[in-house]
Amino acid sequence: MTIKNVPREALQESLKKLQLDYLDLYLMHWPVPAIDHYVDAWKGMIALQKEGLVKSIGVCNFQIHHLQRLIDETGVTPVINQIELHPLMQQRQLHAWNATHKIQTESWSPLAQGGEGVFDQKVIRETGG
Repeated sequence: MTIKNVPREALQESLKKLQLDYLDLYLMHWPVPAIDHYVDAWKGMIALQKEGLVKSIGVCNFQIHHLQRLIDETGVTPVINQIELHPLMQQRQLHAWNATHKIQTESWSPLAQGGEGVFDQKVIRETGG
């Protein structure tokens, strides 16, 4: 099995479980830079989009250099980059870069994960009442 086939196999399993013919959005969760197969996986996702099995493709947790490499090597820009984004981690440079490249930023946030979370911040407590 090649890396390009991994997205196809995962998608086929998801479509079967969901009893659907296609997905509106298919995301790559993380680039896993230590393994460095994300461009090949992205190429597999592009093929799925061309076949009509997914309408849009995007990524999660990609930094600027990961995104630039995808664009440079495939010519296909993700429609979404889902990133951790909250008052304690604003990632303004990445958010701005996404915007200039017409990539929607979608945020996810562990609001109260371990240690001092977002809700423990004085400004948040004061704002929230």
